[in-house]
Amino acid sequence: MKTEEEEREKEKRHEDRREMKGWNEEKKLINRKQRQMEEVDEEMKEEMEDMREVMMIMDEARRDIEEYDRIL
Repeated sequence: MKTEEEEREKEKRHEDRREMKGWNEEKKLINRKQRQMEEVDEEMKEEMEDMREVMMIMDEARRDIEEYDRIL
């Protein structure tokens, strides 16, 4: 037969395991969210670079139009 103290220790171990499992699940969720945020950040950086390229093309087109207007 288990003593009362052994039962308490067993219950404490079970509690500790449940708590650790909870922490591990929370850590996994945090890591997943962090990866998602990093992916979104990378996508935003790519979109900003694309926008810069579009702006450069538009500026070049505007300069070309101004040059053509001067020639005409």
